[in-house]
Amino acid sequence: MTDVPSKMNQEDRANWIAKRKKELVETVGDLEAIKEMEKEKLIQELYDARIVKTSRGLGDTVEKVIKKVTGKKSNTCGGCRKRRDALNKAFPYKKK
Repeated sequence: MTDVPSKMNQEDRANWIAKRKKELVETVGDLEAIKEMEKEKLIQELYDARIVKTSRGLGDTVEKVIKKVTGKKSNTCGGCRKRRDALNKAFPYKKK
């Protein structure tokens, strides 16, 4: 079997594709899990950019209250983000 798929016969090409698919699954893992992780990452970026303004959980609500009380207008620090994410994960609001 040669290494160039375009110069392989049909059977060798099918075997090569099957082998590559198997290697991809072993290397990358479950593609559905990766899609879900990317979706969560995108949602987090939208919340961080304040494009999505609804609260996902207690952490977002606490963050809003702290900003109102302190009058803080700047971006949140790393510790603030960790607290917000931990509270959102522990106490999420139910999705409608």
